[in-house]
Formats: sequence, structure tokens, C-alpha cells
Amino acid sequence: MSLENFGAKAWASLRPLERDEETGEVVCPGSGQPISHSRGEIAVPVARLADDELRAVLEDAGVETLRSRGYESHKHAILVPETVSGPSATGYSTRMVGVLVQLGEAGIGWVPVHIDDLEAADRALELSRDASAAADGSGSARASQATDDDSEPSRTVSVDESPERPAVVDELNLPTEHEDGHPRWTYVGHTQHDSADVYAGRGGDNGEKDLLTAEIGEDGWLGNPYPLGEFGSREEVVALFTDQLLTLLENEPEYRQTLVEQVRGKVLGCWYHRLEEIGHEDAPLCHADVLARAVDRVIIRRDEAAAPGGEQA
Repeated sequence: MSLENFGAKAWASLRPLERDEETGEVVCPGSGQPISHSRGEIAVPVARLADDELRAVLEDAGVETLRSRGYESHKHAILVPETVSGPSATGYSTRMVGVLVQLGEAGIGWVPVHIDDLEAADRALELSRDASAAADGSGSARASQATDDDSEPSRTVSVDESPERPAVVDELNLPTEHEDGHPRWTYVGHTQHDSADVYAGRGGDNGEKDLLTAEIGEDGWLGNPYPLGEFGSREEVVALFTDQLLTLLENEPEYRQTLVEQVRGKVLGCWYHRLEEIGHEDAPLCHADVLARAVDRVIIRRDEAAAPGGEQA
């Protein structure tokens, strides 16, 4: 998934994590104001890596940013990444590791990043080793093994990779690609004025059912747990929702599977914009748009599709 699809920002300037001594809240090192509501996924520039070899390999592979966790300052163009004690990224997802970055004038520190984002470096290093092995004639066994492996079907496939788009797409001449060119199968319309297939708002008598409180597939299970106003601006509540959604996609195989089966290729009903506004720059931001972009990119292993509960690809 592209970070740009979820509004993640990367600034050239990084700052160390600071907290208010009395409240424990994370504060902006520039303004001193709490920035806890901006917590979520951030993009750390590869150029800020303190590991010269890793930085060089990633840059050669065309990787510009790594997904991390942290805070965005409200008033200054800086990111405040979470920090860890070393490469194991203790306390974070098992799909994250610690890397050394330059934290402004504070010197070098460890921050957690997604392992998947380092795969480009792994591939580049592997290709370099293979090239060296081939040059000295020691790569024949590896090449033979690679040929045998390549004969097996890939374990990583999309579930229903090219679903049928809703009929309204042709009727309204809606875009069939997301802004980054990725195929679009899932759409967002107004729950009252458009023909929505799946309701994406909160459920229950008082809106108490949402992404965090509803059972998978239950009324409200796609709703945003963070009401506008109570948890900040629209951008902030959508950012909070995005953070929780990506966590569920990463850690809950049943959630991934059900989301793909019930949401991909459908029209989601929200309260903020109409179908014909899709693709317009002035269309109001909605958490359902995040859902649509995410579900169109979810990849499920073949073995997970056959038996929900397996690992994520």
C-alpha cells in the first residue's frame, strides 16, 4: 500500500520523542503543545538513516521512505517518531524492526520501521551476492535451486484479484483507478442518496458499535471509533481510523478475509460525499475512502484464503 494513499507525510527534519513531565503526553518540540491526536503511521525519509550501507542500498533500489510510528507536529514541518531501544523494536509489531536514524541535534536513535519496507534492500543485497557468486563460479547450486523454486506457483495471490465493479461505475463514468494508478474496485457514496451495498458508519442504538467494539461483520464493524470534534478535526479522526485499520489488517487474518469478501467490489455508504464526487479534489474526506483504498490493495495468501487464520502475506 502506498503511504500517500493514507495521508502519511515525510519531512526532512526528525525530532526525538518528548513528553510532558506531568501529563505524559507527547509534545511538539517546537510549540510545546500536545500532539497525541496526531499519533499514527508516519514516513521516515531514507535519507535520514544513520546506517550508511542500508541507506545506500535502499536509495539504489529507489526507496525514499520507510513506514514508522510516531507523531506529526501541528505547527512545525517535523516528524516525531516513536523510539525503541534497539533493532528488535521491542513493544511493537513483530513485523517491525529498529533502524538507526539521525534525530536532529539529539544525535542518533532507533526507530521502528516495517520489515516489508526493507525487502528492497534484501533483494538488492541478494542480487549483489548472486552476481558475485556467478562471477567466481560458485552460484550454480543456488541457480539450480532458484529454478526449482520458480516452478512452484506463487503463494501470494489476491483473493478475487479483479472483481466485477459496481454497475454504477459505468452509469456515472466513475474513475476505475485510484490516484496512484492502482485499479479501483471499491467505491464510496452517500448512504442516503446513493445505492450503497455496505454501510460503513457506526452501528447500534447510540452508535456504540464501531471498528473496535463490533464483532467482525456485525452492524457498525466498519464505523470510525473516533467521532469528529471529540477526537479532533476530520483529518485527525480519519488518521486515527487509518492507524487502527492498518493494525487490524496486519494482525487479524479473519478480519482481512471478511473485509475482502464483503467489501471489495462494493459501494460503501458514508455521510460525507456522493459517488459522483469521487476523484474531485474538493470532495470531503471520509474514513470509508480509506477503507476502499485499503481493501483494493489487501493481498491474501492462497493458504490463508482456503483456511482463514493463516499468516498475512
